[in-house]
Amino acid sequence: MRRSLAAALATVTAALLVVIALPAGASAAPLDPDAVSSRMLQKSDVVPVMGLGRPLTKNVYTIEGNAPPLCNQANQRLVQGPSADSNAAVTLDRGQKSGLNQSVYEYGTRAAAVEAFAAVERRAKQCKQTNVLPGSGQKATQLLTFGPAAVQFKGVPGVWTREINSQSRGKVVFDMYSLNLLVGSTIQQYNLAFFDAGRTADVQRSSVDTLALDLAKRWQS
Repeated sequence: MRRSLAAALATVTAALLVVIALPAGASAAPLDPDAVSSRMLQKSDVVPVMGLGRPLTKNVYTIEGNAPPLCNQANQRLVQGPSADSNAAVTLDRGQKSGLNQSVYEYGTRAAAVEAFAAVERRAKQCKQTNVLPGSGQKATQLLTFGPAAVQFKGVPGVWTREINSQSRGKVVFDMYSLNLLVGSTIQQYNLAFFDAGRTADVQRSSVDTLALDLAKRWQS
């Protein structure tokens, strides 16, 4: 049942990429996580209502697989968006208790990102099911849900997915909310995850939506 927070955030889990179309066939330079991290998630972005607690450890890295994860059905079949040209990610975590993540998937051109985001919208529909988790008998279940986000960036609504893992008698042992936004020539994913802390509240998920818009604007500032 228990997964490392980094793995959970990674599997679900640049310079301004202004929307000036690159020539056909051209692609942007690969993202350097260390170079772009100053325009991504910072500890100062975390507000108390998110419920993450302190202290938070910051990690900057590249995600293996290079495609935005949407859900992991029964922790066996990964549903994800199209592979990007490169990516960069920042995670703030409190050990095995909670974490917040921003992942940026660079598709090189706006047209490629729009096409990839359309695929994300289609594939997210597979994240609507209830599963018995392997090796748990009938004791542990996974609830996957998805939907259109309450927020949009430059006229394009986001897409959210959510995973809730519960033990017997309904005790929630893992809850992760993920929001995907189309930002220039990137798809950006924002994840809020908790272990053994019950279900995330509406206000916590709403705070992620608000922060996501701020981070999207920062990326293009």
